[in-house]
Amino acid sequence: QPSRAVMALCELGHTDLDQAGSAELPIAYDKVVVKIFEGDQHGAEFKKLNPARQVPVLVDGDFVLAESHSILRYLAESRALPDHWYPKDLRKRARVDEYLDWHHTHLREGVHTYLIKKTLYPVFGIDVSEDEFNSLRKILQVSLKYMEDKLSKHKYLCGDQISIADLSAFCEIIDTKLLPDVDISKYVLIVDWMDIMLAIPAIKKVHAGLLSQIEGSMKNMKAKL
Repeated sequence: QPSRAVMALCELGHTDLDQAGSAELPIAYDKVVVKIFEGDQHGAEFKKLNPARQVPVLVDGDFVLAESHSILRYLAESRALPDHWYPKDLRKRARVDEYLDWHHTHLREGVHTYLIKKTLYPVFGIDVSEDEFNSLRKILQVSLKYMEDKLSKHKYLCGDQISIADLSAFCEIIDTKLLPDVDISKYVLIVDWMDIMLAIPAIKKVHAGLLSQIEGSMKNMKAKL
């Protein structure tokens, strides 16, 4: 998820989202695939870039930066991207930072941690108690209510224009579609917002692989019914 958010911002770059059909003006970048399940992140070269051995990592000349939200902020500033991504207005920027600081211990915990424990832990024979799953479900529901409340006030999470907060949130919440026991349809404002986000070609492009995986999962579920 964090890597997809960074890639989405690079793909969108200077594109004018207020003008339908406007030409895409991405940030020039080279994508380097780190094969997590093959242990690439534990190699000596990658460890030099990020001792925490996590992705994404940005290498900009002689400058190396980890942590997706730090990278999103850095790109918005260093590449002079349209102001709506990370506003210069102090109060608008504070709203974006407020969401980003909240994200990792709430929505990401409720989606990513739940997904990992639900799908990968069984592969490695790691047991997770139902109480732990219930705790993660509660975190997710609280997070969804928080987002629904924000979207009741604005078109996007932090205002009437898209920001890096929306990229981070969308790239996380779309993973709920891989969880058959999670249904977010009652959060109608979130569902509408997700449709708006996915209608942006660059975001759809970044999620092409995941969308294919989701489609395959849905077909498998229907086949079992």
